Amino acid sequence: MTWRLTVPRYAVPPALLLLAACEMRPFQPPQNEAEPPPANIATPAPAPTAAAPEPLLDREAILVAAIRARSAAMTGADDRAAQAALDGRRFAFRIRLGCGLSQAPDAPVRFDPATRRVELNIVPDLTAESPVAAAIGADGYEAVEGFWVADPWVLTPHCGSGASAAVPVGIAQFFSAEEPRTARRDGRPYQARQDFAGGGLPGPGDWELVLTGRLARLADGRAIQCRAPNPEQGPVCIVSVRFDQVEIVNRHSGRQLAQWRSG
Repeated sequence: MTWRLTVPRYAVPPALLLLAACEMRPFQPPQNEAEPPPANIATPAPAPTAAAPEPLLDREAILVAAIRARSAAMTGADDRAAQAALDGRRFAFRIRLGCGLSQAPDAPVRFDPATRRVELNIVPDLTAESPVAAAIGADGYEAVEGFWVADPWVLTPHCGSGASAAVPVGIAQFFSAEEPRTARRDGRPYQARQDFAGGGLPGPGDWELVLTGRLARLADGRAIQCRAPNPEQGPVCIVSVRFDQVEIVNRHSGRQLAQWRSG
């Protein structure tokens, strides 16, 4: 009798079973564990953020500070701590020129109709001869040069009516005997001119004196000094500064007619 092995038709070969098992197993992506950085390598610190520059003090800011200093002087308040923040602050102060536009030969701003030329001759009017400046200068300053500002209650450059009785505010530089004299004007005016030969006519107040620099504290630690010229009058204030630049500009066009730099 012969024995014959019969394989059922429904049987699956072992190789196919192994393949099916592989296909049914979910795919596992390779796991790459990040190696920690060596202990001796420091994490870089973030770059420092640059501090924003302090805003420029304009005419309004300086006049408001002067009014506060005068109030402190009148009430006997010690404002040295408040004024400490003013020392070294940058400023740009504008004064209107040519409000009294004239044809007179000695006018600060003169218009000559024959040549159609405007000539500006601006002399610093705040000097050591002022009683207030002299009182402040007695603290050890040899010379004072600057400008008086009428109508300090008006915070923008303007042509005043001349009828205001407001106490003026001064803005000036105080010079010690040790400082070089080359930075002083010594009475020399700031001069400029503008021609109108191509047409048009000048008008009153068409120009501005632009003073730029930094506020500078004086001997008592204040940048704004207030003194009474006499017992019958309230204190008058002078803002102590270091002038870096003086300009004469046409305020309508922005054209610079003349410029002076210190140093």
